[in-house]
Amino acid sequence: MQPARRILVVDDDNDIRTLVCLILASAGYEAIPASDGLEALRLLHERERPSLILLDIMMPRMDGEALVAVLNMSPDLRTIPVVIMSGHNDAREKSRTCSARGCLVKPVDVDDLLSTVRELSASSS
Repeated sequence: MQPARRILVVDDDNDIRTLVCLILASAGYEAIPASDGLEALRLLHERERPSLILLDIMMPRMDGEALVAVLNMSPDLRTIPVVIMSGHNDAREKSRTCSARGCLVKPVDVDDLLSTVRELSASSS
């Protein structure tokens, strides 16, 4: 699998996480699910680096903002593009404050999801 085709999907809502992973898989991506920031960090250290992280903001244990802060402290991980994917009222503002490369507001339009993933995962390879 090419690195540009590997996407880490971090969301505590199982239905959303599963649906996004299915959409990405049907478009030819390898979608790696994680239920929160701690699981995402574990996967980032155990598996090959993804080309993009789709990240919810509000999650238990470690939320999206905390995960981005940890990523930004790591020379190996801070270059992975992050797209905030959230239904939070301030999702766009939060994506700017944590230097995310984009923001998808839930409910996410499938075409917007795929075009964002296509653009950002290709530019990170």
